[in-house]
Amino acid sequence: MTNHLEVPAPVHASAPSATAQLIDTTSGSRRAALIAGGAILLVAALAGFGNLVVVQGLVTPGDAKATSDDILGSQGMFRLGVAS
Repeated sequence: MTNHLEVPAPVHASAPSATAQLIDTTSGSRRAALIAGGAILLVAALAGFGNLVVVQGLVTPGDAKATSDDILGSQGMFRLGVAS
């Protein structure tokens, strides 16, 4: 299997040669796939941080006062969790 798409040369007389031109179809697709994969990994890491570190570290189940005190005491971490 090749990674190229063959495009026939133009038929008119002013064509420089009659050989088929090759267009590389993998470089753009590969770059897009790498960017998308990197973005998915970044989203997964941020979601893990936001849920496991921030939410579970600041929320006290069944105790709203303790939760609000924890959030007020760690406003920077709370903001990072919201941003993530």
